[in-house]
Amino acid sequence: MTRGVTIREPLTMNCEDRVFLIENSEAHAQIAQRALDQAGVTSPTDVFTDAESALDQLFTARDADGLPFLVLLSLTLPGIDGLDALRALHAAGITESTTIVVTSRVPDRTLRQRCLDLGAAAYLVETPTLDDWAREFRALPAVRARDGEDSDPT
Repeated sequence: MTRGVTIREPLTMNCEDRVFLIENSEAHAQIAQRALDQAGVTSPTDVFTDAESALDQLFTARDADGLPFLVLLSLTLPGIDGLDALRALHAAGITESTTIVVTSRVPDRTLRQRCLDLGAAAYLVETPTLDDWAREFRALPAVRARDGEDSDPT
């Protein structure tokens, strides 16, 4: 099943059944979408190519009590970078209300820990195989819960 993918315009609907993909590389966005499909995530995906527009939509969704269930956030973005966007989401309490997965080209343990400390559920390096990404997505409690599985990984 293929999910609908949209390049952003202002949302006029509830986002709770959606995935927000914040990635300025079309190639990486396509890989992430294929991995989500492989992981069984069939929710519509909204693609944002910059953090500013994504943050606007996330704050709007939060105010409407309808955050997406999953946000994939690249650290490498034009303008506001992904780390600054994550800081803003953390300060606004959004990291406590939705699952945010940071994606990066850098396998840096310090940066990974900083992202986790700011409320990211996971830090994925953008170089693994499609199978690796799908496995990581399936392991997320938010994805397991949508499949009707127990959110406890044990």
